[in-house]
Amino acid sequence: MDKRLIILCVLFFLFAALPRSQASIRLIPGIDNPQDADDAAVLIPEAGVGLAMIHYDPAAGSASFAVVKDGAVQDFLYRDNVAVGADLELIPDCMTAVIETTSTGITLAVSCAHPYVVLVANSVDYDLSRDFVTYLEDMGVEVIRTSAIDFEGYKDADSIIILGGPDALDGIGNITRQVLDEDEQRLLREPGGRGMFVHENPWYPRASDKMVTVLAGSDRYETRRAVAENRHRFVV
Repeated sequence: MDKRLIILCVLFFLFAALPRSQASIRLIPGIDNPQDADDAAVLIPEAGVGLAMIHYDPAAGSASFAVVKDGAVQDFLYRDNVAVGADLELIPDCMTAVIETTSTGITLAVSCAHPYVVLVANSVDYDLSRDFVTYLEDMGVEVIRTSAIDFEGYKDADSIIILGGPDALDGIGNITRQVLDEDEQRLLREPGGRGMFVHENPWYPRASDKMVTVLAGSDRYETRRAVAENRHRFVV
């Protein structure tokens, strides 16, 4: 894979890994006025919205729904495939799968995704780059920090960021050397050397969707500069 193409990809890879929070909800019709959907909506905290069923025809397998947010109806949706196993696609970034139908209503399994990234860093580089962590979190990205000692359990993550060069302390350098080629390591050992390097995951070479990014410099301050200069590339 051409690393330059990866780096130029503005959307980058933060949404590659989507852990999900799940809930089960029961919807029954009973709204005389669709504008009253807010009062009848079942809240789904994982999605930040509520769902209400306005009309349901079990014989035809059809139903109409209201999506409620901040006390107001955000959208009205009609679905004609209300059957067990169907994903009704009622909420963006969430799966709303029908798991039960009866003559009076339906039960949905709601599974909502959220982006996350595994951040591998020693305490020094982490402390110097806290604004980067805040930047990611402000975009809604969950940042899972790990040390070199505990990294083994995160090697299969789809999105990994490593802070620190090939000689970084506390075992980070050893991990970085497994990702970067010799030329990249040589660059980072030169005074003032720094940069961002994107590679496929070396621990799962057949999984092309698993990416590792190294943000590093010749010392802790150059690493901080590398983070500051490249963090705008991490957009969702």
